[in-house]
Amino acid sequence: MKRILMACTILLSLAACQKENSVETPGQERLAEVRFGDEYAKFEYAANGQLTKAIVKDDVSTTGEEVVFNISYGSAGQISEVQKSDGETIRPVYQNNRLVKAEVFSGAEKVGYTDYIYENNLLKTVEIKFTAFGDDITTMKFVFTYDAQQRIQRSHVWLLNPLTDVLEDAGYSVLEYDNKTNPLYQARDFMLLLWDLPSPNNITKETQFLADNTLDETREYTYTYNSKNQPASAVQKTTSGGQQSNTNITFRYQ
Repeated sequence: MKRILMACTILLSLAACQKENSVETPGQERLAEVRFGDEYAKFEYAANGQLTKAIVKDDVSTTGEEVVFNISYGSAGQISEVQKSDGETIRPVYQNNRLVKAEVFSGAEKVGYTDYIYENNLLKTVEIKFTAFGDDITTMKFVFTYDAQQRIQRSHVWLLNPLTDVLEDAGYSVLEYDNKTNPLYQARDFMLLLWDLPSPNNITKETQFLADNTLDETREYTYTYNSKNQPASAVQKTTSGGQQSNTNITFRYQ
């Protein structure tokens, strides 16, 4: 889900997993769909505002196929299970009212899990693990640094080298924001399970660096807002290797 959600955020700024009830800003509508080129994410809600279904098509996380996520809740209002149309199930684990683990099952078999590690009440590290033949292998790790508003300022990623079985520095992103409400923040509890953590505000610039601090790519976002001060559309300008390209992003509400 990474690429489509970069349309308005690298999605990494949540201090703790909270209840999905009543997360909308008064007077604003819930996000029904965001489109990024031919990729999209659609959202459906219950009458109480809880997100109950997400339909996603993304070249990276769903390999270009549409995947449906059906979301269930426990008595405390926290997500208890996410069932995917590809047969996988995500089951979160909470401690002290915040998400600390998300286990992934294919049928009855656990095939992986994600650990969420906090520091000073902010999510500091996310470690994604794959389970095979009784072994847990860390395939990816994110480490986050926050700004004064507790938004992700820097997201650093490590990826597993399959030839050496060692996590290697894959670079980092530096993020800048506006001061307006990010509509994807309403779905933050669900997206946290997919390693996508929305900031309360919209990203205006994302600068990506390689592990050796060499500039890799810059993405700049220009938003058009509706009468409720929510993004109606945006243009992502990408600059890489001296070349520029633009991608249109649209938002629909209900």
